[in-house]
Amino acid sequence: LRVFPPTGSVAQKHGWPGQRRARGVLARVPVEREDEAILLDRTVNVDDVGLAARGLVMIERMGRSSTLHAPLAWRWGARNLRPGRFSPLLASTALRFQMTLASLDSLTRSALSVVVLLSALEFAAPAASAASAPSAVVAQDTLRALYAAKFRAELEQISREFDGVYGAQVIDLTDGVTIGVNAGLVLPQGSAIKIPILLELFRRADERPGLLAQRRPVTDAVRTGGSGVIQWFGNGTSELALEDLAVLMIVLSDNTATNMLIDELGMDAVNRNMERLGMPNTRLRRKMIRPDASARGEENTSTPAEAAAFMARLARCELPVSAASCRRMREILEIPKGGPVRAPVPSAIPIAFKPGGIEGVTTVWALVNLPGRPYALAVMTTYGGNGGEAVRRTSEAAYEFFARLAGATPFGTRVPVR
Repeated sequence: LRVFPPTGSVAQKHGWPGQRRARGVLARVPVEREDEAILLDRTVNVDDVGLAARGLVMIERMGRSSTLHAPLAWRWGARNLRPGRFSPLLASTALRFQMTLASLDSLTRSALSVVVLLSALEFAAPAASAASAPSAVVAQDTLRALYAAKFRAELEQISREFDGVYGAQVIDLTDGVTIGVNAGLVLPQGSAIKIPILLELFRRADERPGLLAQRRPVTDAVRTGGSGVIQWFGNGTSELALEDLAVLMIVLSDNTATNMLIDELGMDAVNRNMERLGMPNTRLRRKMIRPDASARGEENTSTPAEAAAFMARLARCELPVSAASCRRMREILEIPKGGPVRAPVPSAIPIAFKPGGIEGVTTVWALVNLPGRPYALAVMTTYGGNGGEAVRRTSEAAYEFFARLAGATPFGTRVPVR
């Protein structure tokens, strides 16, 4: 491969390694040829390089020109592009440079692939020796990075098309890779904040055996409107065990049950738990259905990153509860219920989740137990809009992404298992 790099101030600004004069050799890259296609892989440090939202590169294939849209490109390339030309006698070509986007933000550290925009490209001998061919590991990382970049682009499109504010985070529980959009935003939670309350209840139950079976009376003093059924119970006619209140809180999103548990446990204890987990933005600040407190800014909050991390910890039972309590928490969260996160996923696949919704807000924390590729998912929207549709689209895109990874080899092929 001979690369004709940019010259002058552009080249100096971006400090291209091995920079020579305009027609020098910038890099020798191993080339893999298979089925008349070539894939080039090279890791480039881009910590000091600005990025643009999109770019173009012209390629020549079998004598005809076509345009390839790159999800990311160097900013100088988008401004100063002179079409790069590919002239191998091959049916198709692809030039990809893999990089780690450490320069974007602290929540975007997954490897993505981009088309590099150089002033001109020319191929010499398209086939490389066996000694210089990329390893299977390199091919695996590059192909999956390209596929992950497409999934992230889908999330970005959902965000652009949503008429409010959208944030999402997805964690691959097989390899720990995270993909997110606006994942660090602190957003209102609605009823999704009930999951940290569930955690504190079971943490306390581990310390006090028999606590879950203790009963509390339902009276007019604790009755709360909104979702749930306890609000329709008679005054003092029923007593419910704390574990039963937890089930009603999660499955029916019962606000009376939730407020009774907050009275039992205390908000400070719930928040201390989240701080110990390294999730300081996940805060319980008020009881359910308290519009005056909400108007004062006393909002229950979290971030997509913290919520997804919590669900990943639940999957691994890395929470401050016993293994038995962790399993019971997950069982309660997996009790069947509807919602936009559930709709795109086949009913046979268990999902541990809790949605939330208040005026202008839609949220969900979810753990999808997809065989071979489980994943955690958090979606949050605010400032109005059809948040339920944004959650549904995100869930659909995530399921399709992980379902393909679940049945694929490192090269993306599918091998039937007998």
